[in-house]
Parts: sequence; structure tokens; C-alpha cells
Amino acid sequence: MDQIRQSYRFSEICQETVLEAPTCAVEAESFEDAVRNAVSLGGDTDTLAAIAGPITKAMHAIPPDIVVAAQECYLRKAPGIVDVTKAMYAAGTYFEPPS
Repeated sequence: MDQIRQSYRFSEICQETVLEAPTCAVEAESFEDAVRNAVSLGGDTDTLAAIAGPITKAMHAIPPDIVVAAQECYLRKAPGIVDVTKAMYAAGTYFEPPS
């Protein structure tokens, strides 16, 4: 991360953003750490985090409080999205928030 941070700048070209995202995930100790790594690079942080997040999900669980906060804040008006997400993760380890 430190080496990338020295030269990484915003670019809308995927070849200059996509390759940094796996490093954000691999060097992370948790899901939240990976997102923080992506944001700390600056530049195209939303793309970096959007790519690093799913990679990190394969290595670390998404903390229950983040899942609950996202559902309450962003998905309250779209409950169907929660059902689709649960179906997508049915074969994996999707956190089931308390009712």
C-alpha cells in the first residue's frame, strides 16, 4: 500500500485503477481495513473500494454492524434488493442480521 500510495493518482482508465484494488484487499486484516486501504489511496476511491470489497469478502466476513447499517440506511426503501443479495450469497456465508 505504501508503495502504491506514493504514485497513485485519480484516473478514469481502468488499467490505472483496477490493479490497485486487489492489493487493498490482500494487505487488509479485515473487511473494513480493505475499504480503508482503498479510500486511503485517494483518486478513484469508489471504484477501488467497489472492487476490493468483494475480494475481501472472500477472505474476511463483513462485520454484522456494517451489514445492518447498510440495510437500514440504504436498502430500507428497496427490500427486494436484500432478498436478491441473500439469494446470491445462499451458497456462501452471508450474515443474517437479527430480526
